[in-house]
Amino acid sequence: MSSSELEGWRAVAGGWERRRAIFAQGTAPLTERLVELAELRGEEVVLELAAGPGETGFVAAAQLGDGGTLLSTDFAPEMVEVARRRGAELGLRNVEYRTIDAMAIALDAASIDAVLCRFGVMLTPDPAVALAEIRRVLGADGRAAIAVWAEPERNPWVAAGSTAQRELGLLPPRDPDEPGPFRLADKAKLRAFVEGAGLAIDVLEEVPLQFVSASLDEWWDVVTDMSPGLSTLAGDDPDALAAVRAIAEERVAVHVNEDGSVSMPGVALAVRANR
Repeated sequence: MSSSELEGWRAVAGGWERRRAIFAQGTAPLTERLVELAELRGEEVVLELAAGPGETGFVAAAQLGDGGTLLSTDFAPEMVEVARRRGAELGLRNVEYRTIDAMAIALDAASIDAVLCRFGVMLTPDPAVALAEIRRVLGADGRAAIAVWAEPERNPWVAAGSTAQRELGLLPPRDPDEPGPFRLADKAKLRAFVEGAGLAIDVLEEVPLQFVSASLDEWWDVVTDMSPGLSTLAGDDPDALAAVRAIAEERVAVHVNEDGSVSMPGVALAVRANR
């Protein structure tokens, strides 16, 4: 991750903390499925990479009990502190918090029983390196449960803002090989990266999601607060942000209910891979 991208994620850590509940609700089926795929076995050490607010790992920590340990990590120190505060609210005592780069995991080889990574691998500069690092830290019976977004057209809650920015020329055309939310949306490409790192896939499946907002205004406020690109644009060029919003809202209008609430579908790809 470049220094500018890191700074972008550091800047929106507060937004992720403020909007934690709505994102956690929308992604709850995926969180539950990832923890299920990890097949936790009691007194194990579980590593969550790119944890953000930490929700996926915290579900795992509750299953591990006092005999196991969750390492809740993120590349952005501010995100680690968001997770730390949330873990304290939940009263979790079997969690350690660290700033860790998924491209160079500062842990010994074969020291981890299971890895969780929800929406992180596709944002790294080189998924092959990140996945090789996951394999390196897994023990002989280690499992990795990893999730990425499916195609942008199937994820309007996430994609509408950046798509509108590209239509207005505020972002370059999407490069399928550049870090981004949809870099690994193609199943064949995802499989190639995972297996290329020496991990054996035994599950690769779609997980349907549903994002609900009270109104279009709430949806827009949430995605702007959580998106490095939109958040930066809000500070640098409010007029441009307004133009982006108009296009994005037109795109998602089909998902507005009669009472003004918004229900948008989403799809994630979930993988379980073994060492």
